[in-house]
Amino acid sequence: MRTRAWGLLHNYRPYCPRAKVSKDFQSPAHKLNGFVYRKEWLENLLVASSCQGFRHSHKMRLN
Repeated sequence: MRTRAWGLLHNYRPYCPRAKVSKDFQSPAHKLNGFVYRKEWLENLLVASSCQGFRHSHKMRLN
């Protein structure tokens, strides 16, 4: 349970603003998936974790 919680937080927490990768991606999950569900990282975490592995049409592309 702790490992899953740590993994979710690690993947959806935003990158540090000073990091070079933060100019292109908001978080490791954004870098992996290529999209985010919401602009706020906590809302993005809640939506992504409630999908239970299914992809829904409420994603938002940031390109």
